[in-house]
Amino acid sequence: MNKLLCCFLFIGHCLILNAQKVIYPGEFRCISLNGPMMNYWNSEIVQKEFTKDIDSLLLKKLGLKLEKNTLIAFKKKSNNNQSENVTNIIINEPQLNIDLIEYTTAEYIRQFDLDILDTLFVKEVKSVLRLLVNIKRAKEAPIFNSAIDIFIKVGITNGMGIVAHNLPFSSKGFTEVLKKSMAILLDSTKTDAQIEVKAARVFIRDNFILDKLIDKPRVQVTSKNNISKFSYNNQQQIIRWGEQLYQNIILTGKNKTALPDSVLTAIKKEVTADNDNKLILIQDARDVVLDNNYLMSIIAYLDFDFIGNQKVKIIKGSFNTLTLNKDTVARFSIENAVIDTSKKIFTQQITNGVDNKLNFTIDSSGRTLSLAQDYVIKGKIWNQSFKICISGERYLKEFYLEDQLVCVANGDKALERFVVLDESISNSLLNALLMIGFNSYLQ
Repeated sequence: MNKLLCCFLFIGHCLILNAQKVIYPGEFRCISLNGPMMNYWNSEIVQKEFTKDIDSLLLKKLGLKLEKNTLIAFKKKSNNNQSENVTNIIINEPQLNIDLIEYTTAEYIRQFDLDILDTLFVKEVKSVLRLLVNIKRAKEAPIFNSAIDIFIKVGITNGMGIVAHNLPFSSKGFTEVLKKSMAILLDSTKTDAQIEVKAARVFIRDNFILDKLIDKPRVQVTSKNNISKFSYNNQQQIIRWGEQLYQNIILTGKNKTALPDSVLTAIKKEVTADNDNKLILIQDARDVVLDNNYLMSIIAYLDFDFIGNQKVKIIKGSFNTLTLNKDTVARFSIENAVIDTSKKIFTQQITNGVDNKLNFTIDSSGRTLSLAQDYVIKGKIWNQSFKICISGERYLKEFYLEDQLVCVANGDKALERFVVLDESISNSLLNALLMIGFNSYLQ
């Protein structure tokens, strides 16, 4: 009886194998109009993972089996629609062809003439992947032809550092998104032509921040409508930033603005006499738990660049202040576009920003660059010297007290997360530093 059962099982297995049709590799082409994402295909690990996923999905969804020993390796597609290499065509056998294109959000809107320039789509979608798949025999119409658009948004991450803004996810995230998309695309019961995915940010390797944050606990922040909530020293903290306001500076007449002589001298030295757009930028902030009300004032003026765009410029010098209940607790200068030659970023290497052992060389031709800082704030707060370095398109903030790094924070529009490296800092001091570093005028 057992022998008879085994015989039937063997015959059934052979029938299943015979029913599986073999599909052969055709063309696999890719191009990015956004950044170095397609360099992931240079990794044999990525190639093997994707091939394994595709083989499994083809069998499950279409009853097809990839030709034995196939390794899918995409070739760069040029703008004239030709790939670098063309795979040899196997006559009269079904072939799998895949095109993968990454668009910037703006380019995607232009390419498909979409009227959505002022929508949440533009604000939230960081880039768009278009995946096109067809199965066909040579010189015949496709027996399978489908496409899907993948809208990539920023997801939750514990990573910190300098963000790779033109690379939306890691190599692992890349293969996972393609697997998910191919599963939908090959499923005849699915009608999705577009999907959204949230991807953890990818960070550029550096020599000054990432190594210091390994194994350090992240403080996650909930930020909405200019209010940030987090826990520090086992206490709930709430910081609220007010709206951006300004006051015109009047230098003459009975309504002359009351300013110290040093400020007036700096304004006259830096701003032309016919420029009437001299301003005090104002933003209030509140430490809700401690019931402290702050006011930040920045001395600035409006100027125009060489093509006529209006820009806010900050007067050079320690003329900017943070006041607490009318008492000045901090006085500081703000410089922009400051190069720090001691801080390096390695553009060829990326990391998840959590464990620096997980590095990936995305571009062998990448360079080592000195860090270009968006702003450097220097001054004194409660009689301690402090410095805040803002870089990475305003996403990374480093906080120093007496020349010691005490806190690192991430967030451009609002505070997202931070690491405290000196836990002796009081709640009030930490919150005041965050108020300065994340004031709306420097975001």
